[in-house]
Amino acid sequence: MDALRAQRERDYEEQQKAAALARKAGEAMTTNEREERDRLVAVVDRGARTFLEVGQAVAIIQGRRLYRETHATFDDFIRERWGWTGSRARQLLGTVEVMEQLESVTPGNGPTNEKQARELVAVPEEKRAEVWETALADAKTPGKPTGAEVRTAATPHKPKRDSGRKSAPKGEPCPTCGGTGRA
Repeated sequence: MDALRAQRERDYEEQQKAAALARKAGEAMTTNEREERDRLVAVVDRGARTFLEVGQAVAIIQGRRLYRETHATFDDFIRERWGWTGSRARQLLGTVEVMEQLESVTPGNGPTNEKQARELVAVPEEKRAEVWETALADAKTPGKPTGAEVRTAATPHKPKRDSGRKSAPKGEPCPTCGGTGRA
């Protein structure tokens, strides 16, 4: 009996939290929007058939703001619903962009998994197809590059990251710390 009462209390608390979030977000959605959100959430919840389907569902939820009835922000929605960070969602959205672009350029011959597509996100859009073709050609298993093989093909085309460190010519003092850092 105590377990049943505890479960009822947890259910009641969960309902109260959901109602509070709905009041906080406060923006009503139409029945069609709720149905679409529920359909898209189901795609992600069941693990979907492919990462692309999941990414497309997440992109639509974000783009149409189908979280707004229960959550004030997209980040709040994905964090509560799936335990994802905003960074993870952006990563997934980036792979969707890559997949859609490559499908239009190389129909039926694009990346087949998220790791392959993720390695192409930082590559300039105009170079992605070329990099993908290089990865396909250089793969140990012809036509089936691993994520690491795609990374190898992509690295020369990715923009260099600025580490924020300033270097000085050998023997001259560093503009940041004053030391030479070199013997």
